[in-house]
Amino acid sequence: FSLAFWGQSSYDFDDVRAMHYGYNISDYHFDSILDIIGSALDEQGVKKKDIAEILISLQPIRADVTTGFTVRMEVARKNVEKGKDQLFKRLGGTDGISSLMDALYKIALVDNRIKDLLLKDPDRIKLGQGVYITEMLGGPKQYKGQEISTIHKT
Repeated sequence: FSLAFWGQSSYDFDDVRAMHYGYNISDYHFDSILDIIGSALDEQGVKKKDIAEILISLQPIRADVTTGFTVRMEVARKNVEKGKDQLFKRLGGTDGISSLMDALYKIALVDNRIKDLLLKDPDRIKLGQGVYITEMLGGPKQYKGQEISTIHKT
């Protein structure tokens, strides 16, 4: 934190990337930390203008802090693209995914930990998840829904 404000620190900007690489910090996590810092500063009575300036001053280290996550996601994406359809095929293609979704929902709809999340419209949710998983595993591209991160915010 002090490094971002050009204060004393035990490591320099070149070390920020190495220090955070293994933590798998995404932009979501970085933004969450910024929100927490902003809230803490606000609770301490820091002026909104100063809070905004402080949060802006932290932006230059974003890429260094999130590099580990970004690199791993890109490697995973490339690996998935290389042999993506193999898992889809091994699971039995579209019919196999459909069967998997039926078995999954048979269990999920009686599991007290999660059933309330699905009871509103289980058939629609199961269909959407099945289409999404089919595509994710290399099957036909049919998913036209919202981004998963958007769906799970509501």
